[in-house]
Amino acid sequence: MQSLRGPLFVLAGGICFGISGTLQALAPEGATPFVIGGTRMLMSGAALFLLVLLTSGLPKLKGLPLKSFAIVTFAMWLYQITFFEGLLYSGVAVGTVVSIGTTPIATGLLTWILTKKAPNRQWYLATVLAITGVVLLNYVPGVEISFAALLLPVTAGVCYALELYWCADMTRDFNPMSVVMAVHLVAGLCLVPFFFFYPFAWVITGQGMLTVVCLGVLSAALPFSLLFYGMRTTAPAVGATLGLAEPMTASILGIALLGEACRATTVAGIVCIFVAILVLVFGHPLAKKH
Repeated sequence: MQSLRGPLFVLAGGICFGISGTLQALAPEGATPFVIGGTRMLMSGAALFLLVLLTSGLPKLKGLPLKSFAIVTFAMWLYQITFFEGLLYSGVAVGTVVSIGTTPIATGLLTWILTKKAPNRQWYLATVLAITGVVLLNYVPGVEISFAALLLPVTAGVCYALELYWCADMTRDFNPMSVVMAVHLVAGLCLVPFFFFYPFAWVITGQGMLTVVCLGVLSAALPFSLLFYGMRTTAPAVGATLGLAEPMTASILGIALLGEACRATTVAGIVCIFVAILVLVFGHPLAKKH
């Protein structure tokens, strides 16, 4: 059971990420992805600072690997821009498929290049199943898109792969919540300039503040803490594929809470991702970090 703890934490984080779309439905009119992304990061960092302060005192980050911190923070910042901007050019369905589908492939390649160790057969099977599931979940017949429009969501997927690979180096000797707090505060502050170019007044409304708090705490602080904790003992390539639980959760919530249509392709996609998760979680020795 000890060997499964890391992957299960990563899986729990992916499930929590899946509520982001449902929570964003709470946002009032005028909310833009850039402001949502920035306020989400800042709220997450502030919430984690208070939690760490109340439970263990001031966050202890002396000696934090600066190279890893810089890579993860930059990737977190760039992800907010490329993912949400990419949705405007390629559409929500296509942009989501490309971004999420790119992550496990990019993580597997990154691991292979940097460690000279290729993922095992179970990972290939699970990744193919999971990406197939994501495509089925977001399948929209008759949609055409240019390759140029896919560059932004592909970049977003690579950014998330960088986060997954390098976060373990920071959390090995430090409290994962403190690490997430620092990353989110810096990334959020770097997104503040966008507040001057996009509508911000909606944030100070009752509905806007509720949206920011829910997104910051439930879809950022909690899932990223679970993810960073789990990645301590989970191979990056495995963590990336387990993260595909996010679109599965989002689809289930969309059907159950938002009244979205339940097509045969949706059910098939959920089944594919669920089977992929079972292959990874119970496929020894994938629970251990390479």
